[in-house]
Amino acid sequence: MCETYGLWERRAPLSPEHVATLVNRGYPVVVQPSSRRVFADAHYEAAGATLSDDLSAATVVLGVKQVAVKSLLPEKAYFFFSHTLKAQPENMDLLDACMAQNVTLFDYECITEKGRRMVRESWNK
Repeated sequence: MCETYGLWERRAPLSPEHVATLVNRGYPVVVQPSSRRVFADAHYEAAGATLSDDLSAATVVLGVKQVAVKSLLPEKAYFFFSHTLKAQPENMDLLDACMAQNVTLFDYECITEKGRRMVRESWNK
């Protein structure tokens, strides 16, 4: 899980319960440490995650907000809100960097069913 965006951001792409499910199914999970995230690092460790700032061994990286261009790891698959769908000028460098580094981008904004976005805050069900 990637934790590099805004100082105010507390959301997490996975809860410790989700992490425990993945770990119990044999998937290693690495979580970047964060003192701001809604779930404490200790909860992720208790769920079986490894805490590390180094995500280079990951195949898939999950985040909430867009990843800083300088933080992108080549040849990885990323899931996050990229804010590139509508060609927002401030995020075109990110899209260009993804293409240049052969990054596979799964933008939550584009995961839809019958025109309805499927990834959203749980309180907006």
